[in-house]
Amino acid sequence: MGGTNKIKIVTSDFTRARMTAEIFAAKLGVTVVEDVRLRERFFGTLDGGKDDRYGDVWELDKDDADHTEFQVESVNSVRARTVALVQELDSGDSTVMLVAHGDVLQIMQTAFEGVRGEEHRSLKHMETAECRLLNK
Repeated sequence: MGGTNKIKIVTSDFTRARMTAEIFAAKLGVTVVEDVRLRERFFGTLDGGKDDRYGDVWELDKDDADHTEFQVESVNSVRARTVALVQELDSGDSTVMLVAHGDVLQIMQTAFEGVRGEEHRSLKHMETAECRLLNK
């Protein structure tokens, strides 16, 4: 992995992500570090509601990566916090595995693929437990 045997696993502190990270960590013999910057995107007044409302937010995202309609966290806010984490973690010689939530990872990936935040839904959907490499 990346020419090094040092592996770090950094995860969202939300239960589903943490549990997934712990499965990988047990197999690799490493510990898990939680970081709130990997938390799921906050969907404001839609949080805890029906999943079919996400599409309403994603439609608005296409026009404005800074929108906060329904009091959602903007795409650019998610992108900034996750990219800052990657830049911080990238200062070492370790291979880093990030375990988080689909929307957050897809938004973060736009920064490394040279894709505008408004187009985050144009990237391939993240499947459960899918691994992807980030391009520098």
